[in-house]
Amino acid sequence: MKKLLTVLLAMAIVCTYSIPAVFAAAPTATSDVATAEAAMSTAIDTAYAYNFVYTSSGTIYSVDHGTTQSYTNDADADVALDSNLTKAAIDATIAQIKADINTQIAAAYSANASADLTAVWTGILGTTDSTGATYAPNLASIVFGADATNTTNGNRWFGSYGAADGILYTTAVTNEKATATAYLNTIDPSLYVEASTLKTAKTALSNAITNATNDSGATTATGLADLIAALGTFKTAVGNSTLLTSAATAFDSYKTAAKKAVTDAGSALMAAETDRLQKVIAGTAAGFTGATAAQKVDAQAKLSSLATNVTALDKIYTDQIDAIALSDYDSVAEAKADVDTIQHKAITAAGTSTGVFDTDTASAADGILVSKYTNFYAAVTNLSNKDALIKYAQGYATGLEDQYSTDTGLATYNKATVEKYLAKVVTKINNLDVKDIAGVIAEFAACPTAAGEKATLTAFKADAKLVITNTYASSSAAAAAMTSADKADLAKLYGTYLKTAWDTDYQDAIADIQDAYSTKIDAATSEADVIALAKEAQAKMDAVALRSADANNVKDAVLRNAKSLNYATLATGIGGTLKAYADSKNTSGQYSAAIVNDAVQQAYNVLRDAVLAQKNTNMTDTQIQQIMKDNYAAALAKIDAMKTSADLATAANAVIAAIKALPTTATLDTKAQYLAVEKQYEDYLALAGAKYTDITNQPLLDGYMTKIISLEKSAVESQIAALPSTITVDNQAAVEAARTAYTAYKKAYSGYADTTADAGLKYSYTDINSAYQTKLGNAETALSTAKTTNAAKLIAALPTLPTLADADAVKAAQAAYDNLSDSEKAAFSSALVAKLAAAQKALSAEMIAATQSLKLTAKSAAVKGKMTITWKVNGTAVTGVKYQVMRSLHKNYGYKLMKTTSLKKYVNTKNLKAGKVYYYKVRAFITVDGVKYYSDWSNKAFRTAK
Repeated sequence: MKKLLTVLLAMAIVCTYSIPAVFAAAPTATSDVATAEAAMSTAIDTAYAYNFVYTSSGTIYSVDHGTTQSYTNDADADVALDSNLTKAAIDATIAQIKADINTQIAAAYSANASADLTAVWTGILGTTDSTGATYAPNLASIVFGADATNTTNGNRWFGSYGAADGILYTTAVTNEKATATAYLNTIDPSLYVEASTLKTAKTALSNAITNATNDSGATTATGLADLIAALGTFKTAVGNSTLLTSAATAFDSYKTAAKKAVTDAGSALMAAETDRLQKVIAGTAAGFTGATAAQKVDAQAKLSSLATNVTALDKIYTDQIDAIALSDYDSVAEAKADVDTIQHKAITAAGTSTGVFDTDTASAADGILVSKYTNFYAAVTNLSNKDALIKYAQGYATGLEDQYSTDTGLATYNKATVEKYLAKVVTKINNLDVKDIAGVIAEFAACPTAAGEKATLTAFKADAKLVITNTYASSSAAAAAMTSADKADLAKLYGTYLKTAWDTDYQDAIADIQDAYSTKIDAATSEADVIALAKEAQAKMDAVALRSADANNVKDAVLRNAKSLNYATLATGIGGTLKAYADSKNTSGQYSAAIVNDAVQQAYNVLRDAVLAQKNTNMTDTQIQQIMKDNYAAALAKIDAMKTSADLATAANAVIAAIKALPTTATLDTKAQYLAVEKQYEDYLALAGAKYTDITNQPLLDGYMTKIISLEKSAVESQIAALPSTITVDNQAAVEAARTAYTAYKKAYSGYADTTADAGLKYSYTDINSAYQTKLGNAETALSTAKTTNAAKLIAALPTLPTLADADAVKAAQAAYDNLSDSEKAAFSSALVAKLAAAQKALSAEMIAATQSLKLTAKSAAVKGKMTITWKVNGTAVTGVKYQVMRSLHKNYGYKLMKTTSLKKYVNTKNLKAGKVYYYKVRAFITVDGVKYYSDWSNKAFRTAK
């Protein structure tokens, strides 16, 4: 003991074990199992305490005080230790070794009550050390040993404890995964400036946790060493990141200091230049006595506007600094760099660059002949010219927007892109970075054409769809594939979104989201929209369920807690109070064992699914148990819903009869009958204890459904095949119907493929032939071109100032444009859109004027119980004109609206009293952009009711 304490103190290492107080002697009664087991346990404890040394962090340091990070095996060879192994893993291994040897001792005694039990364990562990104390010299070799065939003194070791999947690494990796997962779940990347970097690092650690096997990781498998390294890398990334809350405060201070530097530089310039200009004006100071009258006038003008110009320039640069938001950057350093750039533009920067508020270094002797503050006065000139330059840029942008193909009506440039470039140019003009017309033209030269953007966007969309389906092998593969600058933000979205990352119960839902958002991405008109859709798709998938690895961990926790609550006893969830409840309902044996077990399984699944629905990997046992308690009644309801064996047989017979009653030849005309029976069959399969083999004629239904699906597939393919090779606007309904049919086919039957998990639902579904998919896609592309071309030709043919005679043409052009999709409208010529709007405006003005000039003449006729009012309209006919008919009992007041009609006749049959005189008047009106425009009232037609 003294020797041990002396060594530990000398090494200054904190050991995390306790040393047994008693070193027991070997048992003398060979038949005493308990004594033998106790002696073996003491021997192991003694050897463990004497030789195993740990670091302060709880990892193994050595098992031989003479050589750190190694141990000497039974062959007296020095073997390196895995310093990643923890005391917890080694303790678990020690406990297993004791249990295994106890089994051998008990077996030896059972075979021969007179056996030498001491020999059983000493043959495995060794006997004594040089001091005579009983301990286990072979303990380290057994703990870390990876070869189950090794023997010591003729006795086999038990279990390859240190091998891959042995208890040593199984425990170590399991514990490390729990540690890594716990730390991982404490980090929310969105709270950090480096959010995208941390998200990537978090995904890498999550993948490492998922992929880790029960191995050292040093050779063949991704094991303990790799997992620890991955956790270390993630912690380093977190350590190198800055929380937004603290970063924002520090960054605001940084911007404040930069703005102060700019204003200080401006103040210094103004003081120095004020002094110089005053000397020029006075003409008396040394070096300034030769100032001409013109120079004095110029100096006075500069002095008068000096403060205004300094303030204006100062505001330009401080506003630019204010506009820099930390949230727009991946790191604080990048944001600070942009602040520095603006500050350096305002004042003298390092190196050869210059600023607007450069310090005047000219000597007084140089006088007024030296050009003072060149950069400042150049900036003042730019300041005065910027409004004119902005107008030029706006006109230049309009010219780009107005360019289009006269054949297709497609814009040469996308308006949104041109507007984006215009905004950049205007900002640069305001910031005095673009100073002349040549600079404006150079900026717009980088604006891509619509065709170029389409090609770029197509590639961008393809990568976005790979990101949401996780086809890339890794985040590094995604980044390597998306190297262009415009895809940098897209590459950051890479995550674990492969459909198979989810439990099979949720893969269909994930696939539906991926399909839906792939379609939306295809229809998107900008990279920003694609990014937004990819994020939205990921959020929806995240909301579906936990990934299968996390779900399995939660399922394990559910089972553990179900056993604690005695709801279940077996790994499948069977047993416990759920099984007892089911058994209590089966006192007369009316339910088969299969029904009972299936119902109990369904009940357990209710509890499991309720916990999984929380999508939370950090729940405590208390929280999990509460969720299970809250859903216990719902679980029992599954058991209450059991059908007796007789009822289940009746239900099965009903399905059998329904299948038998189906027409023997399946056709699409009668498919509703087959689908109804299919639903009846699937409803039966959902019952506890039901199996598809219960339906003795299920193969017949299988054949029918396979035939229906085959016919549906053929019908869709025929519908696509029938599309003409040349698509026009007249084929729009056919093309859209084909797409609808194809989508409906996939949605209705894709769950019945030969890969379907349920053996009773394999109906050989396959997607339509790729050639038909290609043809449908080509038809849709051709239809889009036909629609835009048709709209372009109709709009282009409109007169500049249409009259009422052109109303139908304008209406047709508007209808053609309205028929375009949002993406087609985005690519359409803005010049043609403007022409259509102008034509509508001109036509509306004509229609309003014509309506307002209409003259109406009304007359009335009366018969018993009825008054008929008719009117003639004089003037130019206007499409869309309607009429208001008003009635009163008085000639000059009290009129109320009776009817709005597009006819020229009104028959009044209600609220008429014989002998009363009724007065009527009519006017025409037209509605344009929600506003009604009226003609004058007609004459007042009156008649006495009969």
